[in-house]
Amino acid sequence: MLLHVVGYFATVIYLLVHVHEKNTAKYVFTDTTNLSGWDNAGAAWLIGLLTTAIGFVSWDSPIHMAEEMTNVARDLPRSLLITIISSAVFTFPWVIALAFCITDIGGVLAGPVGTISFMAQMFYNVSGGSQAATIGLTMFLPIMGLCGIGPSIITATSRIVWAFARDGGLPATFANVNDQTKTPVMSLVLSWALVSVLSLIYVGNATAFYGFSSACTASITSWRQFPPWAGAC
Repeated sequence: MLLHVVGYFATVIYLLVHVHEKNTAKYVFTDTTNLSGWDNAGAAWLIGLLTTAIGFVSWDSPIHMAEEMTNVARDLPRSLLITIISSAVFTFPWVIALAFCITDIGGVLAGPVGTISFMAQMFYNVSGGSQAATIGLTMFLPIMGLCGIGPSIITATSRIVWAFARDGGLPATFANVNDQTKTPVMSLVLSWALVSVLSLIYVGNATAFYGFSSACTASITSWRQFPPWAGAC
């Protein structure tokens, strides 16, 4: 949480200070830039929603931890609501600040790491090629991923694997709970292994990896459109 807060203010303040010729309010709030290759602006806009949707696919993680909460009736709804509301309130001004400071979208995308990390390339361009500034401003992302976001998602996912194994859908080994840690260690290992293997797709073909991740987002979003499915699961 500390890294999240520090990174939030550090990135915004740095960009607002160092980008002198910012975009206009008209450009930020009314202009449409279509660099997707799709002639239909509506189709490009809908596909672009996948990027934002991926940020909301794990808001239900506390649900998977419900059996381990001491006061689930009180804490579970609070966890869901606080996460969604706080993320919306704090992310909106951050995105608006970025929109004012991204003055050369083509230059960022054409950079050596633009397709891998848009933020890293933008900081590199804004800093005039300073590696120290780029690393300092982007180190928050991998650190939060390794120490916070990744473990939390793996933890929530492992509980799904554990419950599925408990109900007979997977070998009983994945339904075991370790006596010392009181956690489903084998389910955790399986979740971690699957994610690691799937991540290797990026090494072979970045386009295939992006297609795979986009398909996951679309599938999750579509699945949530059908309450009977959700109830059955």
